[in-house]
Amino acid sequence: MNTSRRNARGEVSLQTILAKTVSLVSRYGYDGTTIARITRVTGRPASSIYWYFDTKDGLIAAALESTYRRRADEAPGWPDFDPETPLAEQLFRVLGADFTPAPTEAPVRLGIMIALEGNAAGSPAQEPFRGRRQRVRRQLAAWWKAAAEARFGSPREDIAEWMTMLTIAFLDGHYISDVPPVHRGGTLVAAALSAAFEELLSREHLLPPAIAGAPDFAGKDTAHPEPGSPEFLLSATRSLVAESGYEGATLARICERSQMQRSSIYWRYQNKETLIREAVSEPFLSLMNAPHTDPRSGTGWSAALAGSLVGSVEGAMRCPDTVKAGLLLKLQRRDPPSLGGEAIQLGMAREFAALDTWIAAAAGSAGTTADPAGIGWAANVLREGLMLGVAFGQTYDTALLSALVGAMIEGTAGGTDGQLG
Repeated sequence: MNTSRRNARGEVSLQTILAKTVSLVSRYGYDGTTIARITRVTGRPASSIYWYFDTKDGLIAAALESTYRRRADEAPGWPDFDPETPLAEQLFRVLGADFTPAPTEAPVRLGIMIALEGNAAGSPAQEPFRGRRQRVRRQLAAWWKAAAEARFGSPREDIAEWMTMLTIAFLDGHYISDVPPVHRGGTLVAAALSAAFEELLSREHLLPPAIAGAPDFAGKDTAHPEPGSPEFLLSATRSLVAESGYEGATLARICERSQMQRSSIYWRYQNKETLIREAVSEPFLSLMNAPHTDPRSGTGWSAALAGSLVGSVEGAMRCPDTVKAGLLLKLQRRDPPSLGGEAIQLGMAREFAALDTWIAAAAGSAGTTADPAGIGWAANVLREGLMLGVAFGQTYDTALLSALVGAMIEGTAGGTDGQLG
């Protein structure tokens, strides 16, 4: 066989390895995607894998990078700010396409999952996502500085940082959400961001949000239960899932981390699945706060909705391990799904449906024409994006965040041709 045929054959083999690796990572995460699994699904010996790549990290990095390259032509860049065009109109032009289903979402979602997994921290496997995120952040920051300068006469880096953070939160929430986008989703997000921008412009001095430099910056849950207690076992399980994903949190590792015998764990739980559901899924779902006010009161419900959303963020900042572990279970594409992952997906779907019902009742009592599904979708996308930021090490001034979220809810309601009370 001549050289050209050997090269062509090698390229086909390489592309097969990369595609199979992407599929494995989406199912098992970074820690659970082993060379043994890769050789099994590709039908190629380990020597064939190592002929192309020195390490598993190099292979996963190349596999993820290949998904970004294939979709690069489908993902338009962020244009320069145009001071002659209204802000909301520019936002809709660039964001409208981002809030409709597209093949570009799957690689980003997968990159987020790898960036969350603690054992991948500092690994080349995170580089494709890190590089993309840094480029997007720079583009957004430059755009919002130009927007502030056009309105304020100064680039106002503090405003630009807040607006960059909020824009990324909406985009992240869209990528990781399992709720389908609503009609005119880009319009709603553009209205929300415009309202937040106006709120920030009304303030003379701002402390910029604390933005983590890397996805592995996030801290640990603040609770410290006593060793040997049932709470210690749950805490140890959560931290392991946050570090290693569902596959990597083996029962052997859980026993070692919790300092408990396997028999003691089985005395309390039927299997690893039920343990992870109680350790991760239940506390994660408890962060999805619904408004506590009576929606039929017809007054103050935008503030109540903002309060519930910011309450979720405050809870997330107290337990970033819980958020990381919950999001990893949610993002993983196991077949069949894990008991914990399925519980999170079903639980969040119920919470989102309940919120739509609450908003509909509140809007009806207030006599508005706002679209409950649109407001609920935007609120939940923002909630998930802000909580992902916490998992990545983002911290927030919650007093200012509450004011911004309230403004964005009202802006979103205006984007659905309604008004909030």
